[in-house]
Amino acid sequence: MDKLEHFILTKRFDFDSETPGKNVWIGIQKQLHQGKRINWVKISLQVAAGLVLFVSGWFVNNYTQIETQKLGTNLHSQVLPEVQKAEQYYTPVIDNKMKQIEVYLKKNPELKEEIQNDFMELDSTFVQLKKDLNDGVRKKEILEAMIQNYQIKLQILDQILASMKQREISGNEIQENGVEL
Repeated sequence: MDKLEHFILTKRFDFDSETPGKNVWIGIQKQLHQGKRINWVKISLQVAAGLVLFVSGWFVNNYTQIETQKLGTNLHSQVLPEVQKAEQYYTPVIDNKMKQIEVYLKKNPELKEEIQNDFMELDSTFVQLKKDLNDGVRKKEILEAMIQNYQIKLQILDQILASMKQREISGNEIQENGVEL
């Protein structure tokens, strides 16, 4: 038995000896039977405030959605021409370089397959970037990545072309000296 419990047991009679007066019980009974009066003015003001908050929130939401759509359409219309310009510039350049390399690749089919695999990977990345561009997030970064994708293709082709031309020049010099590999 702890101290509090012991104190209550020893002083119980002192606690029970005091009772509230009859006036207290009469006041409680009056409040019970009286019922609550509804304050319609207060309730009406609360409902009106709630409606004002709801309607203003709805208008703000509607306005921001419209502005976001305008902004998204505007960005999309700005980005699309840039993508088209990049495609118009890089596609013929890449095709031209591929035609130049094609002569060399006939002699080296393994290299041709490796280039095709690399380009397939770059193309799949490009397709994913186009999908991401439609999502509307970080359009400028995605556009830069798309252009960088084209530039990587050009760099690969330029390196292969330079390497092939270097081998051709070296081979011609060796043949001119009468030595064959």
